[in-house]
Amino acid sequence: MKKAFCIISLHVIVFFSLITTNGAFSKSFRDYPSLNSKIIVTLTAPRYEIIETGEGNHVIRTPGSGYLMDPGNPKLPEIVKILPLPQNAIDTSLNVKVVDERSKFLKELDNIEPSPPLLLSSGSMHLVNWGKSKEIKNGKNLLVYGSSAGYPEKCIRILGIQNRKQTKYLRLAFYPFRWHPKTGELEIITEVKCVISFNEVNGNVGTSSLGTGTRSSSSPLISSSKEDTLKDSPAAGSDAHDYVIITSNAVVINSQKLSQFKFFKEAIGHSVLIVTEDQYQSLNGPPPNGRAEKIRQWLIDNYKELGIKYVLLIGDPDPSNGDVPMKMCWPRSHESNYKVTPTDYYYADLTGNWDIDGDGLYGEYPDDNKPGGVDYAAEVWVGRIPVYNNDYETLDRILEKIMDYETESQNTSWRKHVLLPAAILNFDQEPPSDLTRTDGAELAQKIIQDYLNDEGFSSYSLYERQGLQPSEYLPDSPLNHTNVIDEWVKGYGIVCAVGHGSETGIYRKYWNIDEDNDNVADSGETVFASYFKANDAEALDDNHPSIVYLCACNNGYPENSGNLGYSLLKHGAVATLSASRVSWYTAGWTEPNPNYADNMSLGYYYIKKVSQNLPCGEALAEVKEELVYNSSSIWINLQGFNLYGDPEMTLINTHSFCSGDFDYDDDVDGQDLARLASGGESVSVEDFSNQFGKSGCKNN
Repeated sequence: MKKAFCIISLHVIVFFSLITTNGAFSKSFRDYPSLNSKIIVTLTAPRYEIIETGEGNHVIRTPGSGYLMDPGNPKLPEIVKILPLPQNAIDTSLNVKVVDERSKFLKELDNIEPSPPLLLSSGSMHLVNWGKSKEIKNGKNLLVYGSSAGYPEKCIRILGIQNRKQTKYLRLAFYPFRWHPKTGELEIITEVKCVISFNEVNGNVGTSSLGTGTRSSSSPLISSSKEDTLKDSPAAGSDAHDYVIITSNAVVINSQKLSQFKFFKEAIGHSVLIVTEDQYQSLNGPPPNGRAEKIRQWLIDNYKELGIKYVLLIGDPDPSNGDVPMKMCWPRSHESNYKVTPTDYYYADLTGNWDIDGDGLYGEYPDDNKPGGVDYAAEVWVGRIPVYNNDYETLDRILEKIMDYETESQNTSWRKHVLLPAAILNFDQEPPSDLTRTDGAELAQKIIQDYLNDEGFSSYSLYERQGLQPSEYLPDSPLNHTNVIDEWVKGYGIVCAVGHGSETGIYRKYWNIDEDNDNVADSGETVFASYFKANDAEALDDNHPSIVYLCACNNGYPENSGNLGYSLLKHGAVATLSASRVSWYTAGWTEPNPNYADNMSLGYYYIKKVSQNLPCGEALAEVKEELVYNSSSIWINLQGFNLYGDPEMTLINTHSFCSGDFDYDDDVDGQDLARLASGGESVSVEDFSNQFGKSGCKNN
């Protein structure tokens, strides 16, 4: 593995591992000595290729990197580097200065493809987000494309600072190409040296040097190594609880399965703590100091000391009056519409101040996108089981399903089957502006080709085949309501569904007729039809439940007890990831961007991590931490996609238990004998006798 040098003022050399796309930190950041108040970073241009994309446009590809996504402006490579900072660095003091830049003329290009806008579709209406202060014509910002100035002006930019537990790091963007639109001149930045300076609380002064061994943003930001797990936990013998269930007294009293679920989690190696309003109600959180703020305050006060890793919220998620509410946030507070989204990520990012400007509107962009504000780096991994209308029986069925799923020891090969229903989201030239066709089949195809096939998964695709412009890809079956249900009931480990969404359904769209013969899918010429609704979940096989990603709007709407995400969790799924409000997609999406959380890129990376057997809560946290971007609509995606289900859930489990260990305490003893004697258990007396007195039986 390549090495880069970090030289501090005492001339001690510390090696930083060069992290590749699929790499991970060999050591936690906290294992390195604190850097001093200046970091010198040297970056060099990557390998690249220039591709003509049609109509005289070009795009520059660099392996493993994303793009500078500023809608309407030239789409140029953006390489995000992650630099460790000392924990006592003062965020507001951070500054970057380029001290040496070396570039050369590469060639002339008449046109570089513009970055596409973010889109929101509702019925026949499309809301196009180009950003502010632009003059857009034919998809291009004339203020840039008509300029002789180089774009981007600066090749280095600070994107933000992220804090996670005892780790602080800087997100630094490097733009290795600069294009001059009027002349067509394309420069390549062959090498750039910059100085990142900051003040520390103790006033240390010194200099460090980093080469290209800084970490790429496409690598995991969260290490899962045993070494890191041990270091994040309290000292041996202390009152450690890595798994916390936050719920209400009513749930504790009325659930018949919660105590068994606790025993189960402890049997597979966790230390579980159940927390109710008795523990957090007396705390003082920030204004308005409601349940959400008090719950988060309890987590802030305890996550380090207890070594909390997983948080399962059980209760009514309604942000207005739920007993374990989501937090209502305002990522688009300065826009004219779609301003809010409820989120559980408020309980995951515990070091950021979600209302740093103090105006009572949490999670605003850009107001709370400041040093010390929201940074999307999770301290804990969060999931939720909603409980509506005191329906404790449904809660118990979900808890039992999770336990059954994690202890299934028979044939689990079905879990490596992936169902991919994907709708067309918009057509070329649709009003109100010239839109580029967006087919959800592009996401499905990338998932299949980029990692499912290599990892031994099988897939079944359903794409749009009806209307004037069906999908260009041939699916296993056409996308419609009957075909989706008929296939899903066969049992799939993962389902990634793309479409238009409502609170209770996901929809396809096809171009039915061109009445005015203008070759444009005008309003009234397209048809929306559901291909799966909340009540369809009852038809699914709950003995073979899926991990589901719903790439659509509103499917996880927490105020509606019939929302699609929860309906699937009740029947047909063991975990769902869905949007609590609208979600935005990139027009003409054809590939994922590792620096940009449009809803299809988010789904691409989430499904990839789940297929690699990362726990659902951890997979979601990593994706949000890696794909954070400075945009109000991206922020609504980052906040709005919430996990319904156990955050520790993995696709493939390795747990098996003795059939006589009824209370999941990892031994077969007198308590289990009493359960057997009551007649409520189906195991044979002979099998029980063979296991009685054994401990560690989960491995037998």
